[in-house]
Amino acid sequence: MANPEYLGLFYSTETSVEYVRDLHDGAATDEVRMLMIVFAFNEVKWVSYKDEVLEFTHANWTRWKEEKPAWLTEEIIQRAPDEFIRRMT
Repeated sequence: MANPEYLGLFYSTETSVEYVRDLHDGAATDEVRMLMIVFAFNEVKWVSYKDEVLEFTHANWTRWKEEKPAWLTEEIIQRAPDEFIRRMT
């Protein structure tokens, strides 16, 4: 029989949408927030707070383009929906 102390490790009543939201809210860095959450999961998982993601991305896009963090690759830029980024011309 399983030790009751560990039962929470095997299942959860949390939905995948709630799980992704918790990851987003608890992300320690821009990289984690954008790569591991927004672009790693299907949009269905985070569409309920899409406005927040848009606001966050728009607020930081210029800084990211200037600082050129290692995680902001051309692949990530190309995968990002146009509405998420302010393409610099």
